[in-house]
Amino acid sequence: ACLQCLTLAFLYKAHVYLNWHWPMLLAFLLCAVLFIQQLWTCRNRDKDACFKAFLNNHYVGLIIFLGLVVEYGLY
Repeated sequence: ACLQCLTLAFLYKAHVYLNWHWPMLLAFLLCAVLFIQQLWTCRNRDKDACFKAFLNNHYVGLIIFLGLVVEYGLY
């Protein structure tokens, strides 16, 4: 959870520094929702649930990638 929060914090810092627009903010919000979903899935520390949350993490990368594509495609 701490590393996920740090990831969002550093990406937001890059957002401010690089003057990104709404597509990246939307990507950050969607990533935060996915992180919360992953933490909820792992709440009981079941091995299969934790592995499912781990495998779900590629969607976070996809959302950030699509946010960057839309960001630089529009602006």
